[in-house]
Amino acid sequence: MPNYVTDPSGLVLPVYPKTDRDPVPGGEDASKWVAAVDWNAFGAALEDIRGFLRAAKLSANGLDTTGLAAGDVGRISGTNAMAKANAATLAGAKVYGVNDGVVGAMVVAGTVLANFVSGLTLVVGDFAYLDQGVNAGKLTNVAPATGVIAEVGVVQDTSTYGSLQAKILIQIKQTIQL
Repeated sequence: MPNYVTDPSGLVLPVYPKTDRDPVPGGEDASKWVAAVDWNAFGAALEDIRGFLRAAKLSANGLDTTGLAAGDVGRISGTNAMAKANAATLAGAKVYGVNDGVVGAMVVAGTVLANFVSGLTLVVGDFAYLDQGVNAGKLTNVAPATGVIAEVGVVQDTSTYGSLQAKILIQIKQTIQL
């Protein structure tokens, strides 16, 4: 059976014993009582957290991203320095992440708008590979038959491909030399 207290905001809350051994209501030590959880407020807060986690992306910060545009796929080129990744060589295809336009940061997990080469027919669910051609920092949905394969993620939304970008879920795989 609960006892009731008023919190500083004026909300009346039921309180319950902290354990079965604590005394029942009747003027006992208040430190042995704990406020009941407002499950509606808890549920709303949990939904806020879930929404944040669904929209979250993990970024690495403190990097030199000079030379990368928003959407460019990058690789490590020196101490804390990024350069455009390119699947022309194995060393150039070691993908670190995708620049989302934030100076000094690279998205390494989650969703991000990434740059794609022109002339593709992108479909949601396509794998996104690092381009082997002269398009450093850009992706394609055409898997290479020779050379280096660097799978970066999965296409989630193609509605922005008119501007040569598409939303991908970053899932960087092992780089393979054929």
